[in-house]
Amino acid sequence: MCDSHGKLESDSKVKVELLNDFFSSVFTREDAAAVPTLSVLTDEKLEDVDVSVETIHSRLCKLKLDKAAGDDGITLRILKAL
Repeated sequence: MCDSHGKLESDSKVKVELLNDFFSSVFTREDAAAVPTLSVLTDEKLEDVDVSVETIHSRLCKLKLDKAAGDDGITLRILKAL
């Protein structure tokens, strides 16, 4: 990582400060008062979910292995194998 004069820095604390200075310079602080509040659309809660082993097995068998992993990073190939 280089400082503003092009000098290569190797000290971790200096690197952290350089990164902090950079990110502070490119991001703005938003006014928290301007953030909208969301209203509750329902008071109903999902309480009981019945799922059978057969349903899970059926869904896993139908997975297309060429699809991308989900947000959890688990690939469908691994999920299906387990």
